[in-house]
Amino acid sequence: MSVKLDIYDFFSYLIPGGIVTAALLFVLNKHFALAMDFSNSSIVELLVLGIVSYLVGYAADFIAGKTWYRLFRRKDIFESTLMNFNKRNTSVEVGFQEMDWYVAYSFIRNHNADMAKDIDKLNVTNKMLRTSSFGIFLFAIIFTVEFFLNRYSPVYAVLSTSCLITALILAREAVKFSRWFYGSIFQSLVAIIAKPEQMPVKFKSKTKRSKPDDD
Repeated sequence: MSVKLDIYDFFSYLIPGGIVTAALLFVLNKHFALAMDFSNSSIVELLVLGIVSYLVGYAADFIAGKTWYRLFRRKDIFESTLMNFNKRNTSVEVGFQEMDWYVAYSFIRNHNADMAKDIDKLNVTNKMLRTSSFGIFLFAIIFTVEFFLNRYSPVYAVLSTSCLITALILAREAVKFSRWFYGSIFQSLVAIIAKPEQMPVKFKSKTKRSKPDDD
C-alpha cells in the first residue's frame, strides 16, 4: 500500500476526530471553565492535539458504526449492491455470495494494485464521511441543549438545524460511497477474470467512401 493511500487513511480518522474533539472542547469550555487558547500553541502542542484527534477519530468511527451510521446503512447493503450489479450485468454469472468481500478485495489487490487503490479510496471516503457525520450530529445535540439553556436563542436554533441537516447529508453520502465500494469490488473482479474474447466489443470494418461524381 502506497504512502499516498496511507495519508488518505490517516486523514479519514484525523478530520472526524478533530470534529468530535472540537465538540468535546466546546462543552468543556462552556460548562466546566476549561479555558484553552490554541492561538499561541507550540508545534509540540499542536502535534499532541493531532494525535489525540486521530485516536478520538478511531474510537468515534467504531461508535458511529455501531450506532448513528446503522440508522442509514442497510444490513444487506452487500447483497443489495450485488443484486443491482447482477441486474445490470446479465451475461455475468459469478457466485459472489460464496465469497467474503474482503477475500475478493485481497484477490484484486494481489493481481492489480492500482485497482485496489481506487477501491480503497471509496472505503476511506465512506469512513471519513460517516464519522464526520457522527461528530457534526454531536454538535447538533450540543447546540440543541444550548438552545434551551440560553432561553431559546435563535442563534443556537440555526446552528443546531444546520448541523443536523449537514450530518444527515454526510450520512447519506457515506452510504452511497459504501455502495460504490462494494460495486467496484464486483466490477474489478470481473474485469480481472474476464478473458479478451469474453468482452462484448466488436469493431466495425471500414468501408471505402465513394468519390462524388464530377459534374
